[in-house]
Amino acid sequence: MKPNVVSDKSKGDGVDSDKSKGDGVFIKLKTFEKQMSSYKQNATSPTATQTIPEERNLSLDNGETKAVNHDGEEAEMIEFCADDTEAVNSDEEETTRSNLPALPTKEFSAQNILDNPITKDTPQPAPRYSQRPNKGVTKKQYEPDIKTNVRYPINNYVFSHRLSEPYTLTINQLSQVSIPSNVQDALADPSWKEAMNEEMKTLQKNSTWELVALPEGKKAIGCRWVYTIKLKADGSLDRYKARLVAKGYAQKYGIDYQETFAPVAKLNTICILISIAANRDWPLQQFDVKNAFLNGDLKEEVYMELPPGIIKQSSEHEGRVCKLKRALYGFKQSPRAWFRRFTLAMKATSYQQSNADHTLFVKHKDGKVTALIVYVDDMILTGDDSEEMRTLQEYLSAEFEMKDLGQLKYFLGIEVTRSKQGISLS
Repeated sequence: MKPNVVSDKSKGDGVDSDKSKGDGVFIKLKTFEKQMSSYKQNATSPTATQTIPEERNLSLDNGETKAVNHDGEEAEMIEFCADDTEAVNSDEEETTRSNLPALPTKEFSAQNILDNPITKDTPQPAPRYSQRPNKGVTKKQYEPDIKTNVRYPINNYVFSHRLSEPYTLTINQLSQVSIPSNVQDALADPSWKEAMNEEMKTLQKNSTWELVALPEGKKAIGCRWVYTIKLKADGSLDRYKARLVAKGYAQKYGIDYQETFAPVAKLNTICILISIAANRDWPLQQFDVKNAFLNGDLKEEVYMELPPGIIKQSSEHEGRVCKLKRALYGFKQSPRAWFRRFTLAMKATSYQQSNADHTLFVKHKDGKVTALIVYVDDMILTGDDSEEMRTLQEYLSAEFEMKDLGQLKYFLGIEVTRSKQGISLS
């Protein structure tokens, strides 16, 4: 690094203008000898950086200029001839040569590399990798809790301090109860095993199928168990639910089923019916049909495999399949078959089906009105004829397995609150 060289071209006194044209050069520095000694010591370092204090020129009253450093001291004027400048340049060249890489020796010369080329058999130095902090440590594997058997307990990830008590209870139930994913796990739990036995008893009571030999050219449809839990309104556990579901995706149109459409109640109709009940002070009762789809009659000839986990009591069950007489959950025509069966039962008691909404059934008797609307398996019953309402409830309980839910509180996710001022929906 060369020192800053500044030629004084001003016309101040005491400065010979001919020297600026000759070999000599004026350098304005303070303690130049100390700077040069420090420069030579650190020249060998490639990252070393030499800094020479910056100077300023001040104008005096007599027109002269002086070089002043940052401390306000007057800088010394030192004259160098061309020989001294060449000496400084030669030192810089020697320093630059010392920083250049050394020339390859004979061992690593180009001729030596050509004479001894590198091949696959040439031993290569082993790669050096940085040490990993977890080297030799076994990866932590998941070990389920025997009591809960839940892989990711929701209590560990969800904070419920700002939730209401019923909602918190509902969330905790999802973590405490383990829902089996296969038949083997369900049979190992007494609660789920009991739920499966209840489902089988319901199917046998309904005469859902009969065991026959599979006719030639027919194909049986598979089935599987689906497990879930039912919660109460406050979020506590109500019961375990196991349901046998057919693999309806294997059905073929025109062979296993025909029409699949089934109407459901319109939300506008439900709101109008509740509004009329509020204006006329009619009671609102709610019913639920257990296993509604199991009550539909099948017109098609459908065969299904034996349910998984069933115990074959004798050799007669070998090679047998289930010939379905009633609909089953999972079949494409099950909703239509159930609604057809329910419509026939309502018309048998002189109820008229509305043309505006086919899920609304109305009956007029002695100037009184009774109305019922159904959404799949949920029903709302209202009217001013209490005797007819009681009769209809008994009739439907005899036809289907019904569950009386009392006064209307929840319907299709809508909370219904009734008071003397009216009915509130939320």
